[in-house]
Amino acid sequence: MVYKWQHARGKINQADKKAIKPGAGRKTLHAELEQQVHDQAMQARREGICVTLAGIAQSMRMAVQDPFFKASSGWIKGYKKRHPCKLRVPTVMIPASKWEDSTATERVSSSDAEKIKSFFEYKRGLEAKHSYSSDRIINMDETPVYFNNPTRRTLHYGSSKEPVAVKVMEGNQRARVTVMLTCTENGRLLKPCIVEASKSKAACTDAGSTRYEREGGVSCWKQENNTVNSSIMVDWIDNWLAPMYSWRAKGERVMLIMDSFRGHKTTEVKEACKRHDIDICMIPGGCTKYLQPLDLTVNRSYKCRLKDGYARMMKKYTGVIDKSRKESASKINLIALTANVIQAAKAVSCN
Repeated sequence: MVYKWQHARGKINQADKKAIKPGAGRKTLHAELEQQVHDQAMQARREGICVTLAGIAQSMRMAVQDPFFKASSGWIKGYKKRHPCKLRVPTVMIPASKWEDSTATERVSSSDAEKIKSFFEYKRGLEAKHSYSSDRIINMDETPVYFNNPTRRTLHYGSSKEPVAVKVMEGNQRARVTVMLTCTENGRLLKPCIVEASKSKAACTDAGSTRYEREGGVSCWKQENNTVNSSIMVDWIDNWLAPMYSWRAKGERVMLIMDSFRGHKTTEVKEACKRHDIDICMIPGGCTKYLQPLDLTVNRSYKCRLKDGYARMMKKYTGVIDKSRKESASKINLIALTANVIQAAKAVSCN
C-alpha cells in the first residue's frame, strides 16, 4: 500500500486538498427535517414574508426537539452551502392587498412593467433593423468615486478604548470624481473616463472643451460639479466613442444604451449620435435597477476592486507636496486615483 502511495506521489501532490470523494464526509444531521424547514422558508418568501437565518435556526431547533442540537453558526454556514441564499435588503414594498396581482418574478409595479416591455420592444426593433454585432451594442453609465475609500472596518490589536486611526489622502475628505464606464454586450469593459471638479471659466461654461488625457490614456473633463452634462456628452461621442468605432464598415451602426439622465437626452447629444450613426436606446426612468447592465453586473465588482486598490495605493502614498514643481494636494491625489481607476477596470475586464 505504501509503495502505491509513493508511486502516485505526483498525483497526490497535485490533487485539490479540499476535494472529497463523492459520498464521503460527515452526513447532514436531520436532512429530512432540514428540507421541510427549507421548504417552509421558500413558501414564506413566495408569500412576501421576510425570512432570517436566525428564524430558520429557531425553526430547525423546534422541529428536531433534541437538546443536543443547537443549530449553531456552523450549522447555519452549512445550510447556506446546501441551499444557496443571500441576505438582502428589501427594495420593493408592495401592499398586502396587491401582492397576489404583482408579477411572480420581479415584483415590479404595473407602470414599471409597461416601461420595461416597451424598452425591450424598441431594442428588439432596432436589432432587427440594423443587425448589430455584440461589440457594437454598448452601455454607458456614470458612478461616483471618492478619493478616500477605506474599508468600513479594520482589525485593531490594541485596547478597545484606544482610537482607531487610518491614513487618508490630503485635502478634502469628501472629494470625489465621476467615472464614466462603458462596456460592450460581449463583456468587454472599455477604458474608463473621468470628470473632475473645477471652478475655472471653461468648466463652468463649456465643460466639453476641457478634455485632456492623463496617465494611461484616460480622457478627463472638468466640470464645476464633477457631473456629466450635455457638453461633455457631445465631446465624449465626437472624440472618444466615434474614434473607438472608426473600424466599422460603411452602414454599420452602434447601439448606445444609457439611462434617462437629463444630460443624456438633450438635442445636442441626439444630433451628435446621429452624425456618427449611433442609435440611442434610453432606459426609462426608475427602471435602471432592472435594465442597466453596468448596475446589474459590473459596478459592484468595479467598486470592490477600487477598494482593494485603495489599500495598496495608501501603502505608497506619502502626501508630500513638492511646491517647487507646482504640485498641490488635489493634483497628487488625482494622479494616484487615476492609476487606481485604470487598474480596477483592468481587473474587472480580466475576470
